[in-house]
Amino acid sequence: MNTKVIFAPGVDDAILHHLDYMDVSEIPLALNSINSAQQRLAKTLSTLPLGGAKFHGDTYFLAVKGYVFIYEYDPGDNSVNVLDLHMPGTNWR
Repeated sequence: MNTKVIFAPGVDDAILHHLDYMDVSEIPLALNSINSAQQRLAKTLSTLPLGGAKFHGDTYFLAVKGYVFIYEYDPGDNSVNVLDLHMPGTNWR
């Protein structure tokens, strides 16, 4: 059974914050890139929920296309909760 991948509101907040600093003409390309990274992350974590590297405590991180996703795995619920997203080129640690 595949693991359920859930994106927390913090991921949407990070995307909106990133878009606030972009020229309007760049937004569609940025959204396509982020969406592609999210789809790839969800596909990976649905079969390998602990496929990332250990971060802090029970959290893990996985970089996809330069985007860094922070997540937790809940084995009891067989779900991954993606908590945060950091854009390429940012110092996220």
